[in-house]
Amino acid sequence: MHVGRPLSQMAASAEQREQLQSWSRRAKTAQALALRSRIVLLAADGLANIEIARRQGCSQPTAGKWWRRRRPSSTSRLPVPRAS
Repeated sequence: MHVGRPLSQMAASAEQREQLQSWSRRAKTAQALALRSRIVLLAADGLANIEIARRQGCSQPTAGKWWRRRRPSSTSRLPVPRAS
């Protein structure tokens, strides 16, 4: 049974999905970016934060943070890499 507010569905265009998948698979991608990419992909597939957190081995707040940053009401930005 799901408790809490229902989340609106997140959508990712084919181009965005391709970029996220590339970041999540590439060997030279920073692991933080790869994790963020996988979280966003799973959220776009409609999984709840608790399930995303379980599958990715991260905390539920971490999964929720990346969902909020990429939710439909925000600009359609991807989890871009940080400058080192």
